[in-house]
Amino acid sequence: MKNEIAKLFFKKNLYAIVVLIVLIFTFLYYIPKQNRLIDTLDKDGVYVIGTLIKVKGMKGGQKVVFKFEFHNKIWEDGNYKVIGMQHIGSKFLVKVLPSSPNINEILPQYPIKNKIIHQPYDGWKVIPNEIIKIYPSINE
Repeated sequence: MKNEIAKLFFKKNLYAIVVLIVLIFTFLYYIPKQNRLIDTLDKDGVYVIGTLIKVKGMKGGQKVVFKFEFHNKIWEDGNYKVIGMQHIGSKFLVKVLPSSPNINEILPQYPIKNKIIHQPYDGWKVIPNEIIKIYPSINE
C-alpha cells in the first residue's frame, strides 16, 4: 500500500521534481560563477570613463544605465547603484574586465569633473592620479 502511494505521488509530481532539480543545479552553478566574476573584476579590472545615461526606478531599488568606450567600442550596461537623476550626463569611473567588457561596474564615488582627463586605449590599471588628487580621502 505504501509503495503504491509513493509511486502515485512520484507520477503526479514528476514535473515539479524535475523543475526543482534543474533549479537546484542552476543555482549551484550560477552563484559561484557570479562570485568568481566579481573576484576577477576586482583583481584584473581596469578603469575607464563612463557616462551615466539613464536612472531607472526598479521594484528592488534603482538601476543606472551607463555607457563607456573600451578598445574603440562603445559599451552600454547597467548596475544596481544609487546615483541621483541629476547626474544623468555626468561622467564616472567604470571598472571593466578587459577580457570581457560586459562585466563591469560603475563607481559613483569617483565622478570625473575634469574634462581634460583622457583614458588610454587599454584603460588604467589603477585609479589615475588626477582623480586621486581630487578625491584623496576615498579609499577603494
